Amino acid sequence: MDIKRNIAIALISGTFAVVLALGGPGPAFAHGGAEVIVTPLQAAPGDTVTITGEGFEPGSEADVTLEGVTGVFPLASFAVAADGTFDGTATVPGLETGSYQLKAAGGDDAVQIDFTVLAAASTPQAPSDSSSKALIYGRSTTDTLVAGVVFALVVLAAVVLLLRSSRSGKSRGAERS
Repeated sequence: MDIKRNIAIALISGTFAVVLALGGPGPAFAHGGAEVIVTPLQAAPGDTVTITGEGFEPGSEADVTLEGVTGVFPLASFAVAADGTFDGTATVPGLETGSYQLKAAGGDDAVQIDFTVLAAASTPQAPSDSSSKALIYGRSTTDTLVAGVVFALVVLAAVVLLLRSSRSGKSRGAERS
């Protein structure tokens, strides 16, 4: 029975470690975590999008780009105010239709969000309230990767403990016979 308790403790500890890795502040988010709101999340070349940021390093320049498989495309640059905010509009450049990462980087802060470039001839559908804007908290891909690896290691350790427990239980049963 002790092994089952140890496995439960290991899984709970691993989950706690993942929550800390994803939710804890990191050095790139010195101002409580940068966030960006982009409206709309899909647009055709020539369309205008509104970009608002908070939690960026005051006095820095927030460079906004679209990143895809064919390269990185500048979208706009905004001066970050003394309160760590910026806002403005940008025109979607003539890019191939598809999925991109819209990235806002200023000072030590950087956040990214999925953005879709639509075909120039199509008219985007009116997005629902839940998808008309996105609030993205600055968490790097590295944070997510580390959290995933930690969780995978904890699950692996729990499986190993469970296998050892079942083997030792079988050998104890054989000794009693």
